[in-house]
Amino acid sequence: EIADSILQHGLLNAIIVRPMADNYFEIVSGYRRYLACKVLGWKKIQCQIVHLNEIQTFEVSLIENINRKSLSSLEEAKAFKIYTETKGWGSIAELAKKIAKSPSYVTKRISLLTLPEQVQEKIHSGELKPSLAEELLSIKNSIKQSNLCDAITDKNLTTSRIRNMIRDDPYYCENS
Repeated sequence: EIADSILQHGLLNAIIVRPMADNYFEIVSGYRRYLACKVLGWKKIQCQIVHLNEIQTFEVSLIENINRKSLSSLEEAKAFKIYTETKGWGSIAELAKKIAKSPSYVTKRISLLTLPEQVQEKIHSGELKPSLAEELLSIKNSIKQSNLCDAITDKNLTTSRIRNMIRDDPYYCENS
């Protein structure tokens, strides 16, 4: 689709690259446009050269992917975790401001990575919405999280029903 659009209208937005060693360049933004032009057999395309460090490159790529909605919720979570914890480039509040999301959004996304693998697989496959998966975070037992995840997907439970189960059902209720 991108290649067809570029063929019809031309490359409307230049890709963004940053210089690397030995006269090579790294694509920071516009990789899909680059691939589309490559498919079209173009040998040269417009690019904007910017001088960014590793942190800035990561931020630009992350922002572009979030705005394009090309990242799944778990991919977002992993990227947020890399930025805030693995690389230690900034706090959750700083990242949230840079990507124009709330700190709670970033925190909830990262928290999805603490859920059991089976639950994460259902999020990844689309069987379980991230907003419903977030409800499982209040349960501290991973087996109970997985069991409730199965109930959510099998019975198509609503958010309010899940909250009631976590609050009232002796099996899920932490106070029982």
